[in-house]
Amino acid sequence: MKRYNKVLWCVNGILLLFLFGCSIFPKEEAALAPPLVKPASEEIATVEASTGTLVRSLSGTGVFESTEMAYHQFTQTSGRAEEVFFYAGDTVKKGDVLLRLENRGEDLEVLKKQLELEKKQLALDEAKFSGNDRKIRIAQLERDIAQKEYDAVKHELTDKQLKAKMDGVIVFDGGVKAGDTIESYQMVYTVANPAETRLAFSSTSDAYLKDVTVGMTADITFRNKSYKGKVVQTPSTAPSVEDEELKEKYKNQLYIELEEAPDDIQIGEKATVQIVLDKKENVVIVPKNTVHQILNEQYVHVLEEGIRREKVVEAGISNATDIEIIRGLEAGEQVIVK
Repeated sequence: MKRYNKVLWCVNGILLLFLFGCSIFPKEEAALAPPLVKPASEEIATVEASTGTLVRSLSGTGVFESTEMAYHQFTQTSGRAEEVFFYAGDTVKKGDVLLRLENRGEDLEVLKKQLELEKKQLALDEAKFSGNDRKIRIAQLERDIAQKEYDAVKHELTDKQLKAKMDGVIVFDGGVKAGDTIESYQMVYTVANPAETRLAFSSTSDAYLKDVTVGMTADITFRNKSYKGKVVQTPSTAPSVEDEELKEKYKNQLYIELEEAPDDIQIGEKATVQIVLDKKENVVIVPKNTVHQILNEQYVHVLEEGIRREKVVEAGISNATDIEIIRGLEAGEQVIVK
């Protein structure tokens, strides 16, 4: 019994010690709840669908070129330039030697063939004087052969010279200097008639260029005055040419003739061009970037009573900034742009 009491006292003592020990340690503070962050409200920018006139046009700057131009290149030979006589901006006459290639003994060969031709001519004259028909026929054949050989080497020497094909002004030179190598069919000069001009307009916008047709009206601003012009050539109606540079040029170029052009237009002068491709009046218009497309379906987002909604639409013509809505949207609706 005494032993049991001792054990009971020991157990109670341990419990009291444990309870007292816990009370002397500092209490752990409760974790604070994270602060509540008010979500930012979504900013929605809108624009009102409007009714107006939409114009799709091709515009830019054109350069006056001659309607009559001659392109100069060596077609039968190549070589180093020996002398260059004319440059861009120079006026030339038909037949002027523009440039000459180095000859490689062709001039000496011409003299030799000329001497041979003179000998054969002398022999023919002597045969004729003798009255012997057979000698005359032989001498005539030898003289004809000598003439053809002379003509061939003469032509070869002449091919070393590039001559102007027409009167005019040099509007392009290839920058060739004495000593430079010139290949066959390399474009060396372009000579133009300054009395006849037209406006050349280049564009890389295939989507717009393909819609331009011959006969379309162009609005021209030149020297701060307005003129009317007419499209006379498009990439699809360009003439077939062999020169690769010219062929590439025609791919992206329109030609326009002014109805009442000033007489003093200079080749190389510039003018502003605008060609109206489409014009629609009293149509619903929205910014082009508000119309989206998935597969073949076009749609816009509109804001109705503070709620974003999606509307399927049918779009019409467009320009760089705006697009026509044919159906699916009414003027006055708020179209979401952001």
